[in-house]
Amino acid sequence: MLEKEENVNPDKYALEEPLIFKSIICDIIKNKEILEQLNDVKSKYIEEISKICNADKEDFNDISNIYVLAQDIYNNIIGFIAVGLNPAVREVWACHVYTLPEYRKKGVYRDMMERLKLFTSQIGFKRIVVGVYKVNKPSKRTHLKLGFKPIIDIMHLDL
Repeated sequence: MLEKEENVNPDKYALEEPLIFKSIICDIIKNKEILEQLNDVKSKYIEEISKICNADKEDFNDISNIYVLAQDIYNNIIGFIAVGLNPAVREVWACHVYTLPEYRKKGVYRDMMERLKLFTSQIGFKRIVVGVYKVNKPSKRTHLKLGFKPIIDIMHLDL
Protein backbone atom coordinates (compact mmCIF):
# COMPACT_ATOMS: atom_id res chain seq x y z
CA MET A 1 0.00 0.00 0.00
CA LEU A 2 2.67 2.54 0.98
CA GLU A 3 5.88 2.83 -0.95
CA LYS A 4 9.23 4.20 0.16
CA GLU A 5 9.96 7.71 -1.08
CA GLU A 6 12.38 7.88 -3.97
CA ASN A 7 14.70 10.71 -5.03
CA VAL A 8 14.67 12.43 -1.66
CA ASN A 9 16.47 15.76 -1.74
CA PRO A 10 18.89 15.56 1.21
CA ASP A 11 19.13 19.37 1.39
CA LYS A 12 15.53 19.40 2.60
CA TYR A 13 16.62 17.41 5.65
CA ALA A 14 19.99 19.04 6.34
CA LEU A 15 20.46 20.36 9.85
CA GLU A 16 22.89 22.89 11.25
CA GLU A 17 25.04 19.98 12.41
CA PRO A 18 26.57 17.53 9.92
CA LEU A 19 23.64 15.13 10.16
CA ILE A 20 21.49 14.39 7.16
CA PHE A 21 18.40 12.28 7.49
CA LYS A 22 15.14 11.59 5.72
CA SER A 23 11.67 10.77 6.92
CA ILE A 24 9.69 8.16 5.01
CA ILE A 25 6.39 6.34 5.29
CA CYS A 26 7.02 2.63 5.07
CA ASP A 27 4.97 -0.56 5.15
CA ILE A 28 7.45 -2.70 7.09
CA ILE A 29 5.94 -6.01 6.02
CA LYS A 30 7.41 -5.44 2.55
CA ASN A 31 10.98 -4.78 3.68
CA LYS A 32 12.68 -7.34 5.91
CA GLU A 33 15.91 -5.32 6.25
CA ILE A 34 13.99 -2.33 7.59
CA LEU A 35 11.98 -4.64 9.86
CA GLU A 36 15.17 -5.98 11.46
CA GLN A 37 16.54 -2.47 12.03
CA LEU A 38 13.21 -1.26 13.35
CA ASN A 39 12.95 -4.12 15.82
CA ASP A 40 16.39 -3.20 17.19
CA VAL A 41 15.40 0.46 17.66
CA LYS A 42 12.01 -0.55 19.09
CA SER A 43 13.73 -2.69 21.72
CA LYS A 44 15.66 0.41 22.85
CA TYR A 45 12.41 2.38 22.94
CA ILE A 46 10.65 -0.30 25.01
CA GLU A 47 13.56 -0.44 27.46
CA GLU A 48 13.54 3.34 27.93
CA ILE A 49 9.78 3.98 28.03
CA SER A 50 9.10 1.10 30.43
CA LYS A 51 11.56 2.66 32.88
CA ILE A 52 10.13 6.17 32.46
CA CYS A 53 6.58 4.91 33.04
CA ASN A 54 7.51 2.25 35.59
CA ALA A 55 5.52 -0.30 33.59
CA ASP A 56 5.96 -3.76 32.10
CA LYS A 57 7.73 -3.89 28.74
CA GLU A 58 4.81 -5.86 27.30
CA ASP A 59 2.62 -2.76 27.74
CA PHE A 60 4.50 -1.07 24.91
CA ASN A 61 4.34 -3.70 22.18
CA ASP A 62 2.50 -2.59 19.07
CA ILE A 63 0.95 -4.25 16.05
CA SER A 64 1.46 -1.41 13.58
CA ASN A 65 2.73 -2.19 10.14
CA ILE A 66 2.82 1.43 8.95
CA TYR A 67 5.64 3.59 10.26
CA VAL A 68 7.18 6.97 9.71
CA LEU A 69 10.90 6.26 9.85
CA ALA A 70 13.78 8.67 10.19
CA GLN A 71 16.97 7.40 8.59
CA ASP A 72 20.46 8.83 8.60
CA ILE A 73 22.56 9.26 5.47
CA TYR A 74 23.52 5.56 5.67
CA ASN A 75 19.84 4.49 5.85
CA ASN A 76 20.14 3.49 9.53
CA ILE A 77 16.91 4.01 11.41
CA ILE A 78 17.30 6.76 14.00
CA GLY A 79 13.64 7.24 14.94
CA PHE A 80 10.12 6.05 14.28
CA ILE A 81 6.43 6.76 14.68
CA ALA A 82 4.15 3.72 14.74
CA VAL A 83 1.02 4.75 12.86
CA GLY A 84 -2.54 3.63 13.53
CA LEU A 85 -5.58 4.60 11.46
CA ASN A 86 -9.09 5.27 12.74
CA PRO A 87 -11.20 5.65 9.58
CA ALA A 88 -14.47 6.03 11.52
CA VAL A 89 -13.42 9.51 12.70
CA ARG A 90 -10.67 10.11 10.09
CA GLU A 91 -7.85 10.23 12.62
CA VAL A 92 -4.28 9.07 12.39
CA TRP A 93 -2.77 7.88 15.66
CA ALA A 94 0.90 8.28 16.46
CA CYS A 95 0.85 5.18 18.67
CA HIS A 96 4.51 4.93 19.67
CA VAL A 97 7.16 7.52 18.94
CA TYR A 98 10.89 7.37 19.51
CA THR A 99 14.14 9.03 18.50
CA LEU A 100 17.50 7.55 19.45
CA PRO A 101 18.98 9.63 22.31
CA GLU A 102 21.99 10.82 20.30
CA TYR A 103 19.66 12.35 17.67
CA ARG A 104 17.29 14.18 20.02
CA LYS A 105 16.91 17.96 19.90
CA LYS A 106 18.09 17.99 16.28
CA GLY A 107 14.74 18.20 14.49
CA VAL A 108 14.38 14.50 13.72
CA TYR A 109 10.99 14.06 15.42
CA ARG A 110 9.71 17.37 14.06
CA ASP A 111 10.49 16.21 10.52
CA MET A 112 8.93 12.79 11.12
CA MET A 113 5.78 14.56 12.32
CA GLU A 114 5.82 16.81 9.23
CA ARG A 115 5.94 13.64 7.09
CA LEU A 116 3.04 12.19 9.09
CA LYS A 117 1.05 15.41 8.60
CA LEU A 118 1.58 15.15 4.85
CA PHE A 119 0.52 11.48 4.84
CA THR A 120 -2.55 12.33 6.95
CA SER A 121 -3.73 14.98 4.53
CA GLN A 122 -2.95 12.77 1.50
CA ILE A 123 -5.29 10.06 2.76
CA GLY A 124 -8.02 12.60 3.54
CA PHE A 125 -7.85 12.39 7.32
CA LYS A 126 -8.12 15.54 9.40
CA ARG A 127 -6.39 14.90 12.74
CA ILE A 128 -3.31 13.34 14.29
CA VAL A 129 -3.73 12.00 17.81
CA VAL A 130 -0.85 11.12 20.10
CA GLY A 131 -1.03 9.58 23.55
CA VAL A 132 1.59 10.73 26.02
CA TYR A 133 2.10 9.09 29.39
CA LYS A 134 1.57 11.54 32.22
CA VAL A 135 5.09 10.96 33.59
CA ASN A 136 6.75 11.54 30.20
CA LYS A 137 7.24 15.28 30.58
CA PRO A 138 9.82 15.69 27.77
CA SER A 139 7.34 14.15 25.31
CA LYS A 140 4.55 16.42 26.55
CA ARG A 141 6.74 19.51 26.07
CA THR A 142 7.74 18.38 22.58
CA HIS A 143 4.16 17.79 21.47
CA LEU A 144 2.98 21.12 22.86
CA LYS A 145 5.77 22.85 20.90
CA LEU A 146 4.58 21.04 17.76
CA GLY A 147 1.07 22.44 18.24
CA PHE A 148 -0.69 19.49 19.88
CA LYS A 149 -3.36 20.40 22.41
CA PRO A 150 -4.22 18.28 25.45
CA ILE A 151 -7.84 17.17 25.25
CA ILE A 152 -8.42 14.45 27.85
CA ASP A 153 -6.76 12.52 30.63
CA ILE A 154 -7.15 8.79 30.13
CA MET A 155 -7.44 6.60 33.19
CA HIS A 156 -7.17 2.83 33.51
CA LEU A 157 -8.00 0.17 36.04
CA ASP A 158 -5.68 -2.80 36.42
CA LEU A 159 -7.47 -6.14 36.89
